[in-house]
Parts: sequence; C-alpha cells; structure tokens
Amino acid sequence: MAKRPKINQQAGKALRNLILEMDFKNGADLARAAALNKSTLSRLLAGYTGKPDVPNTLKIVKAFSERSRKSQNQVMERVIEIYNRSNYPFSPEEVNLLRTSVTNSSFKESGDTTFNMYRNEVEDVNSSALKQRNGKPIPTDLRNGNNSLLSAPGTEATSTQGFLETALLISPPLLQTLEHTPAKLNTQPNFELKSWERLIRWCLRFSEQHGRKDWREWDEYGLLEKEWVQIQAVFEWCVSHERYDDFRELWHHLKGFTHFFGYWNERLRWMDWLIETAERRQDWSTVAEARFDKGRTLTLIGQPEQLEEAAKLFETAGKYRNPQDFTLQIDLAIHTAIVRIEQRQFLEAQNCLNQAQELLNQSPLQGHRRDCLQLQILYYHAAIYRTTEHYEQAETLYQQALEQAEAIGWQRAVRYIQIRVASVAIEQGSLEEAENLLTSGLSIAEKYKDQRCIAFCQRSFALLEKERGKRTESRQWAAKAKISFDRLKMRQEAEAMRALLQD
Repeated sequence: MAKRPKINQQAGKALRNLILEMDFKNGADLARAAALNKSTLSRLLAGYTGKPDVPNTLKIVKAFSERSRKSQNQVMERVIEIYNRSNYPFSPEEVNLLRTSVTNSSFKESGDTTFNMYRNEVEDVNSSALKQRNGKPIPTDLRNGNNSLLSAPGTEATSTQGFLETALLISPPLLQTLEHTPAKLNTQPNFELKSWERLIRWCLRFSEQHGRKDWREWDEYGLLEKEWVQIQAVFEWCVSHERYDDFRELWHHLKGFTHFFGYWNERLRWMDWLIETAERRQDWSTVAEARFDKGRTLTLIGQPEQLEEAAKLFETAGKYRNPQDFTLQIDLAIHTAIVRIEQRQFLEAQNCLNQAQELLNQSPLQGHRRDCLQLQILYYHAAIYRTTEHYEQAETLYQQALEQAEAIGWQRAVRYIQIRVASVAIEQGSLEEAENLLTSGLSIAEKYKDQRCIAFCQRSFALLEKERGKRTESRQWAAKAKISFDRLKMRQEAEAMRALLQD
C-alpha cells in the first residue's frame, strides 16, 4: 500500500487551530460538526476553548440523536461529559437547563428550519456531492468521518485525507481557496499569500453586500453568521500581517453584526490593534472612531473598571475626531452620559445629555441621522428617571420616545424602549401590559439575534414572574438570563440573576 503524503506542517497547524477555535455560534458550523461521527465530535469538543453555548448545544444534541440510535438524553449526557472535561465546563444551572430542555416535549417535536437547512446541506455534501470533486474521487474513509486533523492540540496532521476533511468543515469560498493547499505550498512559494488575497477580496465583497448597514439598526445577518468562521480568520490574518486598509474596510462593514451577535471579546481585541496601528500611522479620524467603538463595547459590559476606561476613551476620542464629524461628537456626549448613568452620577449624566442636545441644535445634521440622535437623547433622559425610581416621569418620556421611534421606523429602538416600558410597568404593577411588551420584544430580538436585547427580555420575564409569585417560572427565566449575561461578560447582571435563583 502506497504511503500517504504528509500534509504541510504549517498548513496543518493553521487549519487545525481554525477549527478548534470555532465558537459554535453559527448554524452552519453546528451542522457541519453534527455531520461528523461521534469520535470526531468528541475530539472537536475536547479541543474547544470557548464558553459552552446552551441553545446551540441543544441543536447539536438534537442533530446527533436524529442521526443515531441513541436517545437525546443519552447524547446530552455525553456532550455534558465532554464539555465538563474542557476548560469551560457547564455551571450547575446550565446543566439543569440542558437536562430540563432535552426532556421537554416541545424540544423533541420542534423543528429549526434554519438548522435543518444547514444540516441538509451537510448531508448532501457528505453523500453524492462529495464523492467526486473536479473529477477526482474522495477517499471512502473521508466520507465516513475519519479525521486526523481534529485530534488534540499539539498533534500534527499527517495525511491529505485529514486536510481535506477539515476543509469540509469550512464554507465553500474558503474550501475553494484551500483545496490542494498542501501540494501547492510545497511547489509554489506565493500560493498561500495569493490564497489569502483571494479570500480577503471575497470577504470584502461579501461583507459589503450583507453587512455595511447602519450599526444602530437591526438587519438580517444570517448569511454573515453562516460565513463567520472564515471572516473571523480574515480579520486575524489582517491583524497578524498588518493589512490595515483591508481590516478597516472589513470592520466598517461588520460593526453592527459583531455588536448584535455578541462578539464582544473580538471587538475589544481588534479595536486595541486598530487604535495602536492607526496612531502609528497618524490616522487620527480612525483613532477617534476605534476608541469610540471600544468604549461602546466596554460600556455594554458595564463593569466599574471598564466604565471608567470607556469614559477615558470617549474623552480622548473627542480630541482626535475630525472637526466636521458632528455625528461622532454628539455620540461621544451621549455615550459619556450612559457611562455616568451606570455609575449613578446622574447630575453629570444630565449635563452630558444637555451638551449633546446643544451640539445637535448647532449641527447641520438633517433627516434620519438627526432624528436618531434626538431620540437617543430623549431615551437616556428617561433612563435617568427610571434609574432614580421616578417612574411616572420615566413612563412619560419613554412613551414620547416610542412614538418618535415608530414614526422614523427605527425598529431596534422601538423594541428596547418597549423593554424599558415593561420594566416600569412591572414596578407599577401592570403585569399583563409588561408581559405583552416583553413577548413581542423577545420574539423580534430572537429573530435578529440581538444577544443583549434577548438577555434583557429574559431578565424582565424573571422579574415579572417573581412579582406574580410564580417561583418556578421566575427561576427558569433567571437561569436563561444568567447564561446570556455570562456569555456577554455582563457580570453584574449575571450576579443579579444568580441572586434571584438563590432567593
């Protein structure tokens, strides 16, 4: 039997690391993982270094159960066992939620259209479509799921078979780029660079088409989610190879996506690089923009030390900004007010909002952009009243803000305001009104996968059920909210939900 050729060591490491860094936040990667056999999945999860994601774990369990003779309970226990041997085991609350969910009849009977679509894609790939590519037969062992490249970190891939199957886990554009890479890396020194150049061009076109929306508004990001693995790889490659212009353009396309889908660790790390690189290049408008973007993410996480850092970032961003960038100037005043509200420095927050209003009045901004900024100022005036427990004044301003948001068609603002109105309604004992608002808000937030909005809805449902005296339902919502806040690193909110669970 002929000895199989060895895969190029550098290519093997790069691809293995790419697979092991998958965070399972996107349906396509889940489906591709679910298409693998049990031993391959075990190796994949054993090398997984991210925080377990409960909803997507349930999808893995369901897909595997459908493809095997084992019950969902058996598969769930196996997945829990694998995760609990990793660096990020499930918490007791998460284990309880997983076990409860998998025995729920609605879970067994429900169908996830998007996930099924991805799984069908994989089944097609693993059958006739993959038996031959470009007229070349794919080895039988490959189709059966054997994969040496997905072994534990530190081991080396030794076969073309392992390389090809790893490529099957990656979406078509990257697969086309990397196919036959081992041989070409050995014979064509510039092949790797040309492959990355081709992938970068594809990512820029793709992200411009499906991203590049107003980062303040929701949009359909399903296709971006599906291709996130290779887009993330391009971001990292641009950072490591100082591809400043490509990185900056890609970032402009994907600000909203990374914000809503909760990729906050990546945002912080990439903004650190962009700030440093832009300062070195004396690209001051980009320095200001990147400092603002990092400050926004730190504000969302909301820990005391991060809030203080965010305030400093907003202050320095103001010094670097383009004098003609009126939107950024007003945004900085509004977001400084948000920081001060979180720090309970309400007088200073009020002053910042008044400053933002004055700047807006003096600016030449018109149309939708002006309307959005005006709405934000009103919204955070209401937030001050709500936080200081002046609920009647808060409700009045929130209702005004809601009318304005509906008038200009800003759907994300509508839902966030409704959540705040619901929280005021809970405090005032209007529980049915709160439930209606939260049910509508959660449904839309889940559609657009705004992880922060989902977490706030879950928290409000927990508080709503507590007011009703329904302890079990309150704890179930609190457990979900805690998981969501943990994933977003919003520790104070997560601790509040933990306290509610222990109440």
